Amino acid sequence: MRGIDIPPCPAVLISLQHEIASPNGSLGRIAQIVGTDVALAASVLKVANSPALGLSRHVGSISQAVSVLGMRALSALTAGVMLRATLSGGSSLYLERFWDSAARVASLCANLSREFKGVPTEMAYSFGLFHDCGIAVLMKRFPSYTETLEVANAAYDQSFTSVEEEHHATNHSAVGYFLTRTWGLP
Repeated sequence: MRGIDIPPCPAVLISLQHEIASPNGSLGRIAQIVGTDVALAASVLKVANSPALGLSRHVGSISQAVSVLGMRALSALTAGVMLRATLSGGSSLYLERFWDSAARVASLCANLSREFKGVPTEMAYSFGLFHDCGIAVLMKRFPSYTETLEVANAAYDQSFTSVEEEHHATNHSAVGYFLTRTWGLP
């Protein structure tokens, strides 16, 4: 993993994680933290007003959105927004496809968790969102990583991670592990 920088956990996510973990944590303080990041606040309001939640009224404030979503869902959403903001850059079609795919997998995992009880929906969503997060780190670090993706997807006689290791001396699973540990994610 030499030469691969795991991005530091964003301050907003750290503050939010501390407030959620605090026995004295408050929804008001959590709403204040969310409000410090415009993109995060917009995402929280968008999700709170999504048809998937089936609310009968419009959620107009961050405080209401925090209350509607709950702390675990908010934490998962925040981590996803921060990951995308941290690892996005340029206008890579591959990176856009990656984020679209991650969002679809996260939604699918959340839906499956509702159908098959046992795993909290927020945890299933986070797993789906972050299951390949190492790919985004490698895309940002290695301009040639998109070529590696093409080779790995076409190589039926080799595992995806072995192709990555041949080309970059690491793989997205290892990089993703270090990212989730650094960011304090489940």
